Amino acid sequence: MIAPELEREKIHTISTLKLENYLKNQGWKKTKLIGDIASVWSYQKQDKAVGLLLPLDRDFADFDNRMMEVFSILEKIENRPKSEIVAALQNNSIIAKSQHREILEFRFSYVYQNSQEAPAKKIGSILKSLQDFLSAIGKSKVQSKRLSIRQEMKSELELSIVETFTGSFGLRLGLSQGQSRQLNLLEDPIAEQAAQDLIELISASANEDSEILHEKISKLYGKPSIKFKSFLNNLSTLQANLSLDWGSVHPEKGGFAEISYNNILRTLEIIDTKDMESPIKISIIGKLLLAGVGNDKKYRKFIFEEQETHQDYQGTISRELLKNIGNDLNVGKKLYRATLEETTSVNKATGEEETNYQLVGLESLSS
Repeated sequence: MIAPELEREKIHTISTLKLENYLKNQGWKKTKLIGDIASVWSYQKQDKAVGLLLPLDRDFADFDNRMMEVFSILEKIENRPKSEIVAALQNNSIIAKSQHREILEFRFSYVYQNSQEAPAKKIGSILKSLQDFLSAIGKSKVQSKRLSIRQEMKSELELSIVETFTGSFGLRLGLSQGQSRQLNLLEDPIAEQAAQDLIELISASANEDSEILHEKISKLYGKPSIKFKSFLNNLSTLQANLSLDWGSVHPEKGGFAEISYNNILRTLEIIDTKDMESPIKISIIGKLLLAGVGNDKKYRKFIFEEQETHQDYQGTISRELLKNIGNDLNVGKKLYRATLEETTSVNKATGEEETNYQLVGLESLSS
């Protein structure tokens, strides 16, 4: 197949909705809609206006030729190869099928500045928190599986940067390549489930009805919801609107979601309120390493070591629990079942996620 034919084939698969969003982000304005057949766009370049006709109906006889004209105009306006523009707009489902993995494409449109770049440190924090979120989703779904299966599934959720885009800054990410493992024959592959959860959360966050978001967050419960909050916190530092395009190996999966910068901030407020109203409760068995230390009686400190993992949890003892237990505490020897309330906050100075624990229940398991 000669190059022009391959290029025409790629252009034919590009979503016209995605192309319209691209034109908006590049500063084009829609000036006319011709039924459901085409739309007319205008771009102000120095002292003259440039126009283009975007075909919308794929059954239109001249659709491919018109699309080729659109990309020839964009090539001149943007002063970069047509192939780069085509690559940025390719159908992610086609890429997913050809690479045998789920594809996540992120586009950032800045609210307060016109830039085609993104700070490396902020993008790094966003990618790390996104990876943490996907890993937490996977962990929550495979806790009951054998260790070898859990490790394999964890590797399937590792992100790689496939491509970056100019224009409105964008990233195309891919989950690990290879045959995805299913939890069982009745469930979807773990990478597919994680991508589904992400796009549903972004859609719910953009919805005016906050109850939809409450419902989605409640279903996650625990670490995934905490990691999603951390992801949004890092995302907010860019001060940009986000669009997410998910391309799936599964022919009936995939999707598109958008969220504005204002809705990112609003979602964080909703999650903060929910955390205050219903903090996450966890129950663990272990020993007290420290209890009742502190000058302020309202905020007595504790350190609790979980028996199985030897992980230390530390924080404050609730006033109600202090009243009930008084001085009846055995440090270092006695086994207890502890009930902790877990909340998450973000240090505004550093942007780092901080997990806080309050000891609200203590049951002795040994005499």
